[in-house]
Amino acid sequence: PLLLAGRIGGFGPNEWALRLIPALAVLAAAWAAGAMVRRRFGLQAALASAAMVLLLPPLVYGSRVVMGELVLAAFGLGGAFAAVKAIEERRTWLAAAAGALWGCGFLVKLWLVGLFILPVLVTLIADRNRRLEIAAWARMVLAGVVFVAVGGLHLWLVMLLSPETLRYWFEQYFIFSLFGRAGGAEFADYWHQPWTYYLRTTLQTCFMVMPLACLGAVTRPDPPADQRETPPMPQRTLWIVLALEILAISMMGVKIRQYSFPLLPALAVLAGLGLHACLLGLRSRRAAGWAPGPSLLKGLPAVAW
Repeated sequence: PLLLAGRIGGFGPNEWALRLIPALAVLAAAWAAGAMVRRRFGLQAALASAAMVLLLPPLVYGSRVVMGELVLAAFGLGGAFAAVKAIEERRTWLAAAAGALWGCGFLVKLWLVGLFILPVLVTLIADRNRRLEIAAWARMVLAGVVFVAVGGLHLWLVMLLSPETLRYWFEQYFIFSLFGRAGGAEFADYWHQPWTYYLRTTLQTCFMVMPLACLGAVTRPDPPADQRETPPMPQRTLWIVLALEILAISMMGVKIRQYSFPLLPALAVLAGLGLHACLLGLRSRRAAGWAPGPSLLKGLPAVAW
């Protein structure tokens, strides 16, 4: 509500003002995704991944519509990037920044922000160099404390300004937003969809990049983007877990198309990694004397057939 009121108050009730925040949110999500990919896979992979985020059809659509899901994606990916960087570089203030960004994501879409916290925890567990490092887990705990402090700002304000409504808001945050949406008993029929709904809509709108995404998920891990004392975290795990969480939200009783949008940048990043792997393979083939032009021309009759 503050973002909506602020842009309308600053620019007036016009279409440009309404679409400003979603467009900026997609740009921020693309930047966060690209910055995180660059730490592990290099600049070219980062550019490919950021471009995929900006060009993925559902995200292009979402950047022109007033919705909170892409704002959540920006805060969630920003928090994930800050958390990964805090763990890798042992910077405490970045862990606090990650918690603050996740807390802002909670204020936008409540518990859906957990979809961005869980992949970081799984990645930390999968990291053989850091899974037993007390300092890394301490920074995640700090991020959790800041997350609770920032995410609870609304409840703190309710306690100060309108304590009689605290019970109502507490139920909205911790009962209705979780168990109500999971069961869907209080929602109209059009909210109820089969568990395959998100899978079907994602395949329908992103089918062109699915081969690249699958390639990006199964290709061999790239070498570190730079030489540091400690290697980067296994970032591919983070993106795969984030993309697979679409199965988790598929179990919810309440479904609407844009609820899956915050997870789609992960699919775009995997597609970017797949595109980068293709470009690396093409470069190596060219270095070995392979000419792609004649091969593609020979294959055109088969494609036309």
